Amino acid sequence: MYLYRTKRIKDFNVSDYVKVDDVLGNLKEVPTTLEDEIDDFKVEMDILLTESHQPFLPYFRSYRILKEVMYWRKANAIHNWFVRECQNGIDECQMVEVSKDKLTNLINACENKTGLEPIAGFFFGSTDKDDYYYETLKETANSLKVLLEETNFDEEIIFYRSSW
Repeated sequence: MYLYRTKRIKDFNVSDYVKVDDVLGNLKEVPTTLEDEIDDFKVEMDILLTESHQPFLPYFRSYRILKEVMYWRKANAIHNWFVRECQNGIDECQMVEVSKDKLTNLINACENKTGLEPIAGFFFGSTDKDDYYYETLKETANSLKVLLEETNFDEEIIFYRSSW
C-alpha cells in the first residue's frame, strides 16, 4: 500500500498521471522531447509535449513522476479505511486521489483509534488489534502529519494505491 505525491496539472485525471508515469518509467534517460516516446498518448497528453514535463522533473525517481511518500505493509485496517473512504468501497488496486481533508480524517481516526477495523484477506496480515496494529496507527498518524506539512495541495496531488 502506497501514497504517492506529484505535481498537480490542470485538467489531468488519475489515469493521465498513471499513463505518464508508466511511459516515463520505461525510458532509459530523460528525453529532450517526449513526442516519440508517448505518441500513443499524444491526444490525451498534449500538455506533456510542450513545456509541461518540466514541472515533473523534481519528482523523477527512475524517470517516474509519482514519488512514493508513504508505504504500509500488512496494515489491513488502513487499507480498509482507504477503500471505504476514498475508493467508494471498490478494492481493485486502483489509484485514487486523496485530499488533504481525507488525510486529516485518517490522522484523526488513527489518533482516536476509531473507524479502523482490521479486515481479512489475501496478504492482509493479522486481524488482531495487537501491538503491531496500534503501532501502525501511531506511525501512520505521525507520518501523515509530516506529509501534510510538506505538501502544497495547490501545486501537488496525493494518490493512494494498493498492490498485492
